[in-house]
Amino acid sequence: MMRKSIVLVLLLLIPGWTAAHVNQVDLGLSLADGKLQGYYLAVGDYYGVPQRDVMLVRERYRLRDEELPVAFFLAAQARIKPSVVLDLRIGGMSWLDIAFRHGLTPEIFYVPVKVGRIGPPYGNAYGYFKKYRANREWKRVVLSDHEVVDRSSAGLRG
Repeated sequence: MMRKSIVLVLLLLIPGWTAAHVNQVDLGLSLADGKLQGYYLAVGDYYGVPQRDVMLVRERYRLRDEELPVAFFLAAQARIKPSVVLDLRIGGMSWLDIAFRHGLTPEIFYVPVKVGRIGPPYGNAYGYFKKYRANREWKRVVLSDHEVVDRSSAGLRG
């Protein structure tokens, strides 16, 4: 009974004490214009680009958030500025066509995995990888913009 009373008193006192003694709480989140900025920070950190530049690219080229990693990934792989990639994208080229234009193949979107059996949803994609890796016929692989976005963002997820 005594324990319950102490816990109850502490639960009643702690919120009042923290409100009186703490003016600011840092939860590790950054908000601007009502949007969470952690994603832009993650993209910037992963591709070695300042967060401010990631946000400027998003605003200038009106990209969806999930397309940001694609632009920086292709630029890094081709060793060119992201603006070159983005100008081609705004001009109407698909992500895969931009890759081809800069001497890249769909192989850059695949990672070899050494496991026995791979099931859905990755089984089909890995099947393409195994088939074309040996033949070096990467130009025959066709990826939609959606598939390119999924593969380019994978590094950020895990």
